[in-house]
Amino acid sequence: MDVPRETDLPAGRVTLLFSDIEGSTHLVEALGERYGDVLARHFEVVEHAIGDAGGIIVVAHSDAVFAVFSGAREAVGAAVAAQRGLDRQEWPAGVMVRVRMGLHTGTPRPVEDRKIGYVGLDVHRAARICAAAHGGQVVLSATASEEVADVLPPGVRVRHLGTHRLKDLRFPESLADLVIDGHADRFEPIRSLDNRPNNLPALLSPLIGRARELVRVRTLLDRPESRLVSVTGPGGVGKTRLAIEAARESLERFPDGVFLVAVSAVGEAGLVLPAIAQTLALPEMPGRGLADSLRAAFRGRRILLVIDGFEHVMDAAGQILDLLEGCPTLAILLTSQEALDVGAEHELRLAPMPVPPARPGALADLSANDSIHLFLDRVRDFRPDFELTADNAAAIAAICRRLEGLPLAIELAAPRLRLLEPAELERRLAGRLGALAGSGRPREARHRSLHATIDWSYSLLDADERAMFERLSVFRGGVDLAFAEAVAAGAVDVGEVERLLDSLVRKSLLRREVVEGEPRLYMLDAVREFGEAALDGAGAGDRARSTHRGLFLALVRTAAPDLLGARQREATSRLLVERDNVRAALDRAIAEEATGDVVGFLRGLLWLWIARGQFTEGRTWTTRALAIVPSRVPLADRAEMVDVDAWLSMISGDYAGARPLFEACHAHYEAHGPADRAAMSLMAVGITRLAAAGEEEGLVQIEEALRRFRGAGDRYGTGICLIALGEAARLGGAPEPARQAYEEALEHMRAVDDMYWIAALLLNISHIHLAGGRWRGASRTLTEALAIGQRYDYPMVVTVFLSASARLALALDRPEEAARLGAAVETSLERIGARFEPTDRAAFDEVAAAVAERLPAPRLSACRSDGAGWSLAEAVSSAEALVAAARGDVPARRDGVGPAAARSAAIRE
Repeated sequence: MDVPRETDLPAGRVTLLFSDIEGSTHLVEALGERYGDVLARHFEVVEHAIGDAGGIIVVAHSDAVFAVFSGAREAVGAAVAAQRGLDRQEWPAGVMVRVRMGLHTGTPRPVEDRKIGYVGLDVHRAARICAAAHGGQVVLSATASEEVADVLPPGVRVRHLGTHRLKDLRFPESLADLVIDGHADRFEPIRSLDNRPNNLPALLSPLIGRARELVRVRTLLDRPESRLVSVTGPGGVGKTRLAIEAARESLERFPDGVFLVAVSAVGEAGLVLPAIAQTLALPEMPGRGLADSLRAAFRGRRILLVIDGFEHVMDAAGQILDLLEGCPTLAILLTSQEALDVGAEHELRLAPMPVPPARPGALADLSANDSIHLFLDRVRDFRPDFELTADNAAAIAAICRRLEGLPLAIELAAPRLRLLEPAELERRLAGRLGALAGSGRPREARHRSLHATIDWSYSLLDADERAMFERLSVFRGGVDLAFAEAVAAGAVDVGEVERLLDSLVRKSLLRREVVEGEPRLYMLDAVREFGEAALDGAGAGDRARSTHRGLFLALVRTAAPDLLGARQREATSRLLVERDNVRAALDRAIAEEATGDVVGFLRGLLWLWIARGQFTEGRTWTTRALAIVPSRVPLADRAEMVDVDAWLSMISGDYAGARPLFEACHAHYEAHGPADRAAMSLMAVGITRLAAAGEEEGLVQIEEALRRFRGAGDRYGTGICLIALGEAARLGGAPEPARQAYEEALEHMRAVDDMYWIAALLLNISHIHLAGGRWRGASRTLTEALAIGQRYDYPMVVTVFLSASARLALALDRPEEAARLGAAVETSLERIGARFEPTDRAAFDEVAAAVAERLPAPRLSACRSDGAGWSLAEAVSSAEALVAAARGDVPARRDGVGPAAARSAAIRE
């Protein structure tokens, strides 16, 4: 397309419009040669809308358009006309062409270059606003939205989106979007730096030096063929800091998320995949291994994992390679002291920072040295007016040389300038390093200067500071003030703990972060390892670790009763924040064969592992616990370990494997008690017999367990047994007995405040209401189930809600919406790596078959394509509208998957 000459372009205050097709690469793959026709029709619609509104197309290239208008009113009119025109198109093969648009009003400068048209920050801002939008969305800058506030086209309103940071723009932008009648108006949060999924920590200081290394890592991550990048080097060299900065700059490259997974505290290779899943809040679903769940969740999504501290779990290299092989759009950035040494790896060996020469030159040259720059920057944290001068330059250069340019060593030494001047610091440092060099002390396989600097920093602590520092080394993944006080009790005055912690932070031996609104203190691995060695050297290691284990066993036992109740968010959050400490405590309990504590951890964590879908982690721990020599484990403790293992096996879908475990537990509990364990294990044996082998005797065992629980007044046990009986009845085609069992179970679960089972039962009852034509009753139970699923973050509850809503759509005679929701359900299942329980699967398949009967194939394909592209928020919004409609007086079918037959009784119900 020809670009107008400079004289054809309006100057002064204008409104810029950028647009492009979202997911154009996928369209090319789906359509092949037909994509050219789709692209041409898209340009025809967009160009016509721009021309009718008096706009001028500046550049049209690939699938993007850049246009200019004399005012925002005209630009908005063009955007609205274009979106409505695109909505009216019938696209081939059921695809949907979704175009995102960004509008900004400013004063760009026209230029003669026909490939550019305009230059200036306003052009850049408009392009970034477009990039932040989703397909079908029109996003406006503050200047554009203010100009059209009172002159919007009919059926259009402005919705304010708040303030967001956009890539490469210094200041946050206040943004809005257009809500257009008849056009999609539900979108994921816009793609700003604030909204791109990531868990990267907030960095309080800039990355100093490493410019070339940063460019190298970014370049590798930008190349599709380099999906495994390793930053390697000795401890303290700055691998993690470089990786986080590179990941932060790659947020736009990975729109589906950038996630930091710290594995140094995980301890073993078998927990690496669980750590990845837990970081991304991806549950491991029944009947599907964790690796399969991750592959399903990552498939088609552009995600970057930053796996930090991989030298601690090198045996997991094969798992990482398998994950990459099964997920073509996944990239992994590792930090490690050694490379994986595999063919797919692209390694950047990170060297220490350059140090100044032995004969320092001019001050300007020294100021440009990265080691000195870092040293000065850290000193200015507490001496803002500190400068490099002719008097102190030689000493500062000598300090950096002695520390070999290691960033961590420099950061540990810099705080000493609170009291000393550079010359005195250099003199003392030289003496300390020299003494350590000749001391004959064993050194770790890392730079002598790092170990020596930590040792020197430690030697300058007073007795209380040393005691505090040593005891903090037993924590993994950070520590809060309360736990720090508890583990230090008896070693220091508890009233002094806050002062001591502050002192250690000021000396860079601790770093402070805020996690979920609470301050939390961390040690770098190299510092923590030194501290733990010092703790053992002082003879206090066993006592401190025993105290640590007791603290976290108490935490687990306190949190366990709330893991499925109304307080589960607080309980789960507390355990997830402390998971590395809990793992470390459980690891020590197993290593020391403290079987009573092991049982306390396993039993307390069971429903965290189940509710969060962490089956692999749970089975890893039970396997290790059961490996303790049986002769050294009390019979009751071993039965408890087996029982936890059995529940993990059964709920992860391995009914056949769980059966002998439950049978062994039941034999023990029948003989030795307690009675509630005997009844529960009997019920579980019955469930596994029914599910694994279809043995009707299993039903008798469940009924016997129910009799026992009723007799004991155990509401939880009674409810669980009724759920099992309801599932059996529903699968057997007996909906009324199933409903009765579910509704009685619901009463019991409400009484014990078990939100997990309340939500599941509400959904089961909803399906039975829908099958019987009682769709108003279904609307009530669906509404409550959704509220619980959203409040407590149950992705499977929300997905089953969507599935039931598809059936409701058929009851309301809306097969197209049912088709869209069905596709959205499949997308959700794929995203969370889940599969339906047999009863829910049967209901979903029945709806899918009915939809296929009612819609012509081309229309069915188009609706499914539309629904598959919905975000979860869009799907839920559509389903909520159906539920609201079901509370009205619109006649419905007797059965959403059966013949059309309105029943007035069902309507009244």
